[in-house]
Formats: sequence, structure tokens, C-alpha cells
Amino acid sequence: MQLYQFERIYSQMEKEFGKIKKGNEEAFGMLLLPMEGNALKIYRSNPSSNSRRLREAIALVLFDIKSCYTGEKYDLKSFRNKDNEKLEKALLMAFDPFTNEEIQKVIGKEMDLRELHDYYKVPVMCLLRIKESVDT
Repeated sequence: MQLYQFERIYSQMEKEFGKIKKGNEEAFGMLLLPMEGNALKIYRSNPSSNSRRLREAIALVLFDIKSCYTGEKYDLKSFRNKDNEKLEKALLMAFDPFTNEEIQKVIGKEMDLRELHDYYKVPVMCLLRIKESVDT
């Protein structure tokens, strides 16, 4: 995969899922805050996991999500490193039922996991909002 293709994931996912408009973040706070908190914890314990690495981690998470609901696999080895991988896992732990067993237990009882596309709508919107904040 080329860098151009890697960077396109943001616009592709925004087109598919939508985005949080400025000023509407409060409605998404239940997920935005844990994501941001997890990323901040990683940065504090590992300063090389900085905003640039966070931007990369968000793209990696978006590809992880896309893989879950499409079944497609992406070769992201050339983009993943120890610094952005820590952030990737921290972000996934906030919402992903395949990364966090506790979430899987709760979600498994409330919704059919085959409906992953719908489940990932809010997390994708939150990730895109965090990326927008990192970019400004």
C-alpha cells in the first residue's frame, strides 16, 4: 500500500459514516473522552507517541474497523511502528469488541455482532473528530 492510499482512509470513512460537526462534540462525549484519555495516557508514558503518531494510529484503527465489517485484509506493516501501535491499541480498547473483552460481553448481549458497520458508525465519527483536532 502506498502512502496516498493509506491517507485516503480518512476521506473514505468520512464519506461512508459522516463526521461530528464542530460544537456537537458533547453528544459524543461518552466515547470521545475515553478515546482521548487513553491516547493521553500513552503519550504521557511514551512521549514519542506524539500527535503525528496519533494521526497514523487513527488511520490504522480505521483500517482495522474496515477490515472487521468488510472482511478485507490490508498490508499495513510499513505504516505500523511501536509508537503508533501503542496508540492504535489504546484507541481500540475504548470501543472495539474484538480488542476489549469487556465490551464484547456487553455488546454481545445487546446487539448482533454481524451488524458491525452500524456499530462502528459512532467510533469512526469520533476518530475523525480527534484527527481533525490533531490537524489544527
